[in-house]
Amino acid sequence: YSDAQSAVRIFYRPLTAAAAQYMEAPAPAGIPARRPVEVDINNLSPGINYAYTIMFQNVVGGQECPIAQTREHSFATAKPPGVPFQFAVVADIHIHDDGSYFEDIFRSTLSQIDNEKTSGGGIDFVVDIGDTFMGGKPELAYTPATVEKPYQDIFRLYSEVCKEAPLFLANGNHDFELGWEINGESSMPVICQKYRQEYFMNPSRLGSFYRVNQDVDFASVGPPGNYYAWEWGDAQMIVLDPFWYTMIPPKHNPKREPWTWTLGDDQYEWLYQTLSSSNALYKFVFIHHVTGGVFGTPKEAGGGGAPKYSRYFEWGGYEPSGEYNYAERRPGWTHGSIHEMLVKYGGSVVFRGHDHLYFQEPLDSVVYNTVMKPSVAYGDTGSPMAIEMADERGYPGNEVKFESGYMKVTVTDKQAIMTYVAYNGRIIDQYTVKPFRR
Repeated sequence: YSDAQSAVRIFYRPLTAAAAQYMEAPAPAGIPARRPVEVDINNLSPGINYAYTIMFQNVVGGQECPIAQTREHSFATAKPPGVPFQFAVVADIHIHDDGSYFEDIFRSTLSQIDNEKTSGGGIDFVVDIGDTFMGGKPELAYTPATVEKPYQDIFRLYSEVCKEAPLFLANGNHDFELGWEINGESSMPVICQKYRQEYFMNPSRLGSFYRVNQDVDFASVGPPGNYYAWEWGDAQMIVLDPFWYTMIPPKHNPKREPWTWTLGDDQYEWLYQTLSSSNALYKFVFIHHVTGGVFGTPKEAGGGGAPKYSRYFEWGGYEPSGEYNYAERRPGWTHGSIHEMLVKYGGSVVFRGHDHLYFQEPLDSVVYNTVMKPSVAYGDTGSPMAIEMADERGYPGNEVKFESGYMKVTVTDKQAIMTYVAYNGRIIDQYTVKPFRR
């Protein structure tokens, strides 16, 4: 990506040997101004740190500028089993959302992640679990002609970290990739999906390093990159999408029916195959909110809620009455509820956003970790609105945290450590999970 039309050459080398010779990646003949371009770097080996640099020549006003070169950056390929690694989890940036986004706070959070690359053993990648671009927030009034801007702005902000640590995205409800809003290729959900894939290129290719969704609903977008999985070191990462296949708005229909939330038949079966075929010691799930969630409060059918609500509806299988009739509610779903699959196949942590707070608690053998925003100035006590939201979603008020920050996850073959790091570097909470061995 460049603000000006550019000709580029990309060079890379393994960092294992200081004198290693640069190899050149095939690059496009030219990069248009302010349009992202994808470049494939092939023949990489697993478990290696690579350095890269970009030589470029901008064209401004029809005139070629002097040739320049970036400093050397680095990235890591997938660690093999047995090798420790770290990654970061971010939730609910809410860019440009008045009162819910302060750019100086978000930049401070990004600085903490960036510092880990050199002082904390390295961050291999970042997972953002949604409500990032906010294309569907009514107060922001985005249109097809204006909704590209938040994708550009998030691209620029994350580039400070993600030029060396790849970014993986999960969809949030405000990102507007909502099944019930789809009305042809010119509708906002499809436009938002197109911009997400253009700027951030979530995994979507068959035969690649990733397990991906290959369903193509709209030719102008191609494979949607909305759910996918990969393995890194001793862990499996699984990104899920509860929005694209939910065709009735659960929160706003007259019945407020939490069973309306769904992964859909294909994603459910894909999840079973992904979980059951992996022997990874840890399995981390990333989803903006579960399919079901809180009931019996004004937030019923909104998808959020304390971990205890993960036992109900599509996600957990039970009715609020305590009755279990999953076969009737989800005919053909023969592997049990999603929570039951996670318990059976070694789910370690479900990282969720949506509720704008931090809280973690195990349900059976699976930890449900609600991730706090990285971009507000609540302080640790929270705002009155945040405290009210926590109460309406069933969280124990004395255990909830509101300090902006991110989750740092450190994985070894002996344990995985989850650390809640505030935007100012303060450690707010830390817990561990043990490996799952069949």
